[in-house]
Amino acid sequence: YTRYYKFIENNIIKSLQRLLKGKLGAFASDIQVEDFIPKYENETGFPLAKRQKEAIYMAIRNPFSILTGGPGTGKTATTNAILQCITHINPDARVLLAAPTGKAAKRMAESCGRPALTIHRGLKLNPMFNKKVTAEDLLNYDYIFIDEASMVDAELFSLLLERTTENTRIILIGDVDQLPSVGAGLILRDLINSEKIPVTVLDELFRQAKDSQININSHKIIKGDSDLVIDQENKKDFFFWNTSNVDTIKTRVINCYKRCLEKGYSSEDICILTPMKEGELGTIEINKLIQRTFNNSSKTFRVNGMNMFKVNDRVMQISNNYDLEVFNGEIGIIES
Repeated sequence: YTRYYKFIENNIIKSLQRLLKGKLGAFASDIQVEDFIPKYENETGFPLAKRQKEAIYMAIRNPFSILTGGPGTGKTATTNAILQCITHINPDARVLLAAPTGKAAKRMAESCGRPALTIHRGLKLNPMFNKKVTAEDLLNYDYIFIDEASMVDAELFSLLLERTTENTRIILIGDVDQLPSVGAGLILRDLINSEKIPVTVLDELFRQAKDSQININSHKIIKGDSDLVIDQENKKDFFFWNTSNVDTIKTRVINCYKRCLEKGYSSEDICILTPMKEGELGTIEINKLIQRTFNNSSKTFRVNGMNMFKVNDRVMQISNNYDLEVFNGEIGIIES
C-alpha cells in the first residue's frame, strides 16, 4: 500500500505506545468503584450485568480501553454507567464525547444527556490552513469517549491519538459487525484482534432487546443463521416484503412512512436506506417522492439541475466545509 498509510499506521502504533506506557495510573481505586455500583443500581433501578461491571472497572483502571458488543447488549447503558461513575468519583472531571458522524454524535448526546461532537469538530480540524498543532489544539481531558468506533478510519484515528495528551484516557465503543469506515483502515477490529488493548465484550441480550425482532435477527445474521424471526401479521419491528415491482416498492415505502407518522414518530425519527443514489429507487428519486408527499411548503429553491429544496426539508452535509465548520454527515432542517 502507499507510503502515506505506512506512515499513518506507524504513527498510530507510536501514539498508542505513548498513551499505554505513560505514567497515568488508575482514575480511581477499585473500592470507589465498588462503592459506586450499588448506589447507581439503586438510583436507576437498573441492575448491571457481570460484563457491564467489568467494563466500568476496565475504564477506570486503564488509559485506553474498548467496549464492544452486538446490538441490544447494552453498550449505551454501560457507557452511561461509566460516565456516571467518573462524575460520581470526580464531579469536575473533564469529559469529551465524540463520534465519527453528525448522526452518531447526536444520538450519543441524546442517550448520555450531555453534548457530543463529531471527531472533526472536537479536533478542530481544518486542513485548509494546515497550521502547526499548538498546545491549544491538544485534547487535554480526563476522558475521551469515541462512539461508533467501527466507522473511524486510520487517518482520523492517527490525528486523534496524536493530539491526545498523556493525561487523557480514551474509551472506544463500537461493534465490529456494524458499518466499517469509508476511509482506509479497520481500526476497531484490528485493535481488538491485537490483544494488546483491554477489551470488554458485552454478549448478553437484555430483556427489552429480546423483545425486538431487529436485535434477534441481527444476532442471527452475524452467526450466519438465515432462519429469521418475521412477524408479518403483527408487524412488530421487523417485517419483510419480497417484490421486484418498482411502483409497489415506492407505494410501500410511502405507506410505511405514513404509518410511522401516524404512530407518533416525527420525520427526524424515520430513516430510509437504499443501496444506491441513481435509478428509480435511489436516494435522489426516493427523496423527491418523500418531499412531494410530505412537505407542502411553497417556499422552494433550486440548488442545481437535480435538486430542488423546500423549507422544512431535512438535509445532510455530504462534504466537510471548514469555513462554516459544518462536517460530512451532519444533519439539519432548512428554515429559510
